[in-house]
Amino acid sequence: MFTLLISGCINRDEIYANPPAKLTESINAILPAATEYVKHQEKIAQEKGEPLNEQALAIAKRIGIKHPEKCIFTTATRFHSLQIQH
Repeated sequence: MFTLLISGCINRDEIYANPPAKLTESINAILPAATEYVKHQEKIAQEKGEPLNEQALAIAKRIGIKHPEKCIFTTATRFHSLQIQH
């Protein structure tokens, strides 16, 4: 039983430092579309969002947001699937 517990403890630092090529290729394939999606959603939030009210500002400060006055509130938009070309 003791051997089983030790073998389950894998040091993943090497994997994180040098991820498999297939993983990095997959990430690189979706990164441009994901970046564009985030930029589009940010634009919508900036256009439709509202400044935080006093209560939300207090919460933002309490949780450590450095510049809560720069935050905006917006309702969640519908998630659209990304179309990825391989």
